Amino acid sequence: MLREKELYVFYFPDIDSGETYRRPHFYSVDKVEYKMYPLRRAPGLEIPYQKHEVSGEEFLKRGLQPIKEFMLRQTRKTDLAFFVSLAQQDKPQNAESLPLTTVIPAFIISELKTAFQIGFLLYMPFIILDMVISSILLSMGMMMLPPVMISMPFKLMLFVMVDGWSLLVTSLVKSFR
Repeated sequence: MLREKELYVFYFPDIDSGETYRRPHFYSVDKVEYKMYPLRRAPGLEIPYQKHEVSGEEFLKRGLQPIKEFMLRQTRKTDLAFFVSLAQQDKPQNAESLPLTTVIPAFIISELKTAFQIGFLLYMPFIILDMVISSILLSMGMMMLPPVMISMPFKLMLFVMVDGWSLLVTSLVKSFR
């Protein structure tokens, strides 16, 4: 049975009935307890909070520390400095002393910048290809033919020839330090 202080929030599709394409429903807590029982009861997975060895505040502090370290590694220094100045805080001795209310927005903005840069680098060759094909079509006098009809196969061919998916995934993985 579930103890009073445990809380589980899971979302499972109804795979057992074979109806995977219908709207998934929420399992009741009893079903979650039944399905998660082998994992929950595995030896060595009991955390100090469940054993009531640490308080909730200490548990959050310990749990957020690795997340904060990851976010600080990924965040650009300029974004971090911007949010420190925006919060009107004193200049910290080191980045680890910053509160999460400063680190999280700086991390989000830094990741958004990276996403826009990757999107721009993906978009540029395709827009150049569109312009070249539209100028060729216009010079041939084919004004009524939409350039997209001609350029789409070339875009797909270009993406496949330069091994676009591996380049995209590689750049995403290399963006994490």
